[in-house]
Amino acid sequence: MIPSARQILFVDDSRDDAEFFQRALQKLDFRNPFQALFDGNEAINYFRGEGQFADRKKYPVPYLLLLDPNMPGKSGWEILRWLRQRPEFNTLVVIIFGGAGSPAEREMATQYGANAYHTKPSTTGELEKLVTQIGDFWLAGGALG
Repeated sequence: MIPSARQILFVDDSRDDAEFFQRALQKLDFRNPFQALFDGNEAINYFRGEGQFADRKKYPVPYLLLLDPNMPGKSGWEILRWLRQRPEFNTLVVIIFGGAGSPAEREMATQYGANAYHTKPSTTGELEKLVTQIGDFWLAGGALG
C-alpha cells in the first residue's frame, strides 16, 4: 500500500476517464486522496485556493497532477504553463495524460515543464499497468523521496 498523504488531482474533461483512473487506484490499493476536476478554469481556481476551493483542508494543494492537455476552454497546456510560472508549485509533479501520443505532444509536455507524459490507455489492463507505474515511481517516493 502507498502512503496516503500524497494528494492526487485529476483534471480532464472526461468524467469517465476520471472514474476509470480512480477505480484503478482503488483496485490496486492506492489510498491516496483523489480529487477530479473537469474544467481548466476550475483547476486554476483550485490552485489559487479561490471560491469553493478556499478551504485548504478540504482542497489541499496536490502532490501529483494528472492533466489532460486538450480540454475545451482553458487547456491543460495553459494550466501547465501557468503552474510552472509560479514558484509555489515547483515541486508539484505534473503528468500529462494525453490521447494523441504524438512526438509533438510529448515534446510540448517536456518544453512546458511536465514531469512525464503518458498516452491514455485504451484497456483496463493497460490502465492498471500505468497506474501501478505512476504509483510506484511518483507516489511511493522513488522519484522525489
